[in-house]
Amino acid sequence: MLRPARLALIALAFSAGVSLAEDLTVPAGRKSYLFDFSNTDENCQSIGRSKGSVVTEPKHGKVSFEWVSARLGEGTRFCKGKFAKVLRIAYTPDRGYRGPDHFRVGISMARYADISGNSFSTQDVDLVVK
Repeated sequence: MLRPARLALIALAFSAGVSLAEDLTVPAGRKSYLFDFSNTDENCQSIGRSKGSVVTEPKHGKVSFEWVSARLGEGTRFCKGKFAKVLRIAYTPDRGYRGPDHFRVGISMARYADISGNSFSTQDVDLVVK
């Protein structure tokens, strides 16, 4: 029997159709890490390697994705405080830009613990560069 993967986003909610409406503020002139996305099994081990894509480009910056080891946070329930591989999503504003920006990212991840099946979700991100 296939077991659904445990999906978690560290720091912010990530699910199709839910906007990151909080006032995300990032500093001008440097890369900011916005949130980490993890896909773990019941033993808090990463399932596959989630992949990020930019669905809608920001008008005033660039979005990047990094696959890193990180301590899991609040949104992970049973895995809080443990380390796992996460997909880190970052934003770098254009040089000299200050003001609002918007983009949409997509995450492709394994749906089951045996890495079979895939799921794809999109997320709108609104932020202000100060």
